[in-house]
Amino acid sequence: GMMRVINWCCKSTGVWALGITVCLFGLTLLLITPVYDQPDDSTMGLVVSGYGNVDGPDEHLIYSNVLIGLILKKLYLTAPLVPWYGIYLLLIQFLAHWILIYALLLLNRDYRCVLGYLLFFLVVGVYCLTHTQFTTTAFLAGMAGVAVILASLFLDSEGSHHSWLKWIGALCLIASSLIRYASFQMLILASVPLLLVTLYQLFKVTKFKPYLVPAAVAVVGVLGCKMYDTHYYQKDNDWRNFIEYHAAAAEVSNYVLVPYTEETRPVFENVGWSYVDYFMIRQFNYLDPEGFSSANLRNFNKQKNALNLRKHPQVMQARVVAFKTAFTNPVTVFCFVAAIFFASLNQRHYWQRSIVKWLLVWSTLIMLGLIIYQKLPERVFIPLTALPLYLSLLLNLPNLVSQIKKMKFKKYLVFRTGVLLLFLVASVSVWGQVKRSDQKVKATVEFKNDLKNLKEIWPDKVFLTACRFPVDLFLPHDNQSEIQGLKWLYLTGRQKSPLFEQKMKVYGIHSPYTELYETDRLYLILHPRLIPLFKLYIKQHYGVDLKIISIYEGGHFRVYCVSVAETNKNTNAETEYSVKKE
Repeated sequence: GMMRVINWCCKSTGVWALGITVCLFGLTLLLITPVYDQPDDSTMGLVVSGYGNVDGPDEHLIYSNVLIGLILKKLYLTAPLVPWYGIYLLLIQFLAHWILIYALLLLNRDYRCVLGYLLFFLVVGVYCLTHTQFTTTAFLAGMAGVAVILASLFLDSEGSHHSWLKWIGALCLIASSLIRYASFQMLILASVPLLLVTLYQLFKVTKFKPYLVPAAVAVVGVLGCKMYDTHYYQKDNDWRNFIEYHAAAAEVSNYVLVPYTEETRPVFENVGWSYVDYFMIRQFNYLDPEGFSSANLRNFNKQKNALNLRKHPQVMQARVVAFKTAFTNPVTVFCFVAAIFFASLNQRHYWQRSIVKWLLVWSTLIMLGLIIYQKLPERVFIPLTALPLYLSLLLNLPNLVSQIKKMKFKKYLVFRTGVLLLFLVASVSVWGQVKRSDQKVKATVEFKNDLKNLKEIWPDKVFLTACRFPVDLFLPHDNQSEIQGLKWLYLTGRQKSPLFEQKMKVYGIHSPYTELYETDRLYLILHPRLIPLFKLYIKQHYGVDLKIISIYEGGHFRVYCVSVAETNKNTNAETEYSVKKE
């Protein structure tokens, strides 16, 4: 019986893929501590764990499907000190890599295919671990789904049939949509050229009937889960109003900066905003219910969209900078070069060779579109370039290995030299990620110590914290309990949410900005660079000159005491203002 199990393990491609993935993750985690990329994930972890709320765990993650929130909420209620949110992201990444390498080995179980995937893992996999983020994790899960579906198509075209591959693919796509629906949409868009060409090439030699039921389940699963998520928010009046408000605010704060010119000035005047107001919302520091009302946000967006700002010099300059940032990123450059390298080694008449080039062109066009019409964060363009690299490996490497085995490969020297150079570059990339991880781990220790000090020094104070408050220094394996007991209002774009309003009610706060200088109950945590903007805003709207004194300097944030300046306690004079361009 034992020998039978051992023989099965030796023959099973899935077991081999699992063993390789365990080794890759194990060795990586010995060198690198996974760290978060953005405050978004830490914030979502604080919501679902309850450490960022006043009433315990809550399932409203906003960006991820509420079904994930409900599962995590149940887990936190069962074992509150386990870092379930971080574990879930890392587990999804592990499973995605297992499936990705499994799909590759199904087409050719050779050590050279493992080495090819090792290149992908060293650059893209390690990057995703040292920039743990739900957007990239969702994309990886979706990539795994596309990979096993493609592997299944190739195997079925040769006569074999693996029904479970279709179901694994369907489940991966559903999981991707649950983690982040926008990532799933981006994956499908980026995969369109390949899917169309593959269907055309294999249409006559593959039976597509076994794919119909898994495909239907995937479509119903993705759309059904999305509809459930929407319904869950819509059935609660407070959450429904917040989601509408949040969408309007995000369109103002997340997209390309609108310059203040003679052409755009009426847009600001029509909603009663100065450029100071606009910068406050760009920095997520919007709190005033009248100035930043839903009607004003929608009106601003409508007027802004009616203007043709794409040719404005300031907007053009911002896009040029975004373009340079996107296409000079070391991970992006590596993915493009490696994808072209593996495809170019294949025989000229193979469609698998040419489709990779079209995929690279298509990904570039998508990125350009995002640069022109939206902002393009790194967590979006890295997956868009990682996809062509993996697909270049999946489509070309198994065939190249077969040619090498049959002694028909004429570019073996080029192959070995190129792979060696790519491994050298990948090693440098890993070293850079190791240093980044070490720096963030060190910063995490300082941040936790600062949180402890704040709770000890000012146990009864409420801290109004801007989005620069570095909660992203929490690590995926942290349970974030260090922040429990701290009274804080976090301005991250979740203002007006029921959870935020509930906090203000429990803390007895009606207007946070006025209470900053009218009482001594609130302290301000703000980036020093934003202090002039904040003072101008308060002067403009409340007619008050502020005295802002630093009373605590942590490793990565400062705490300020805010009061009315002595020279202006009895005056309400207006002032002219100017804001340095962002």
